[in-house]
Amino acid sequence: MGQTKSRHYAGIKWGLQNPSAIIVGEYQPRPKDELILVQEFYRQGVLLPEMAAAAKEMAEKYGVRKFFCDPNEPRFIERLRKERLWAVAVKDEELAGINLISERLQNTREGKPGQLVISRECKNLIFEFQRYHAPERDPNKPYRDKPVAVHNYALDALRFMVLGLHYEATPRVRWL
Repeated sequence: MGQTKSRHYAGIKWGLQNPSAIIVGEYQPRPKDELILVQEFYRQGVLLPEMAAAAKEMAEKYGVRKFFCDPNEPRFIERLRKERLWAVAVKDEELAGINLISERLQNTREGKPGQLVISRECKNLIFEFQRYHAPERDPNKPYRDKPVAVHNYALDALRFMVLGLHYEATPRVRWL
């Protein structure tokens, strides 16, 4: 049986006052199902032309097949498409994305297929992972599953990529 080729994908979180982030990952399909994060773009105050140029540069360097994007800025997605980049909005299901990333991290710890590996080149993503945490429990308030939203721009870009890959790899079932 032939070996499956890896492919590159990217996740994008738009920002202006907050940082914009592009995370590029090399995905190795099943049976390995491994996602290796190889490069990041992370900058505050980025205007649309600069963001599109950064995406195009990453697409050329890595052969990015598809950009999984923050759905809140359809105008940015259209701009990437005008640059002849395959960009799609990903339904923002925060808890589902967090769960998929957590599952990949657990698989990495256990040496199972479905791992997530982060290159040292992704310094801001590593910084955000190190500061990511759940809120303090207040016995007088209902528990919330959502993490504290501080320094999560690269993590959001990663979440869009993981969700996009998950939706793409999950076969659609047609019930009769």
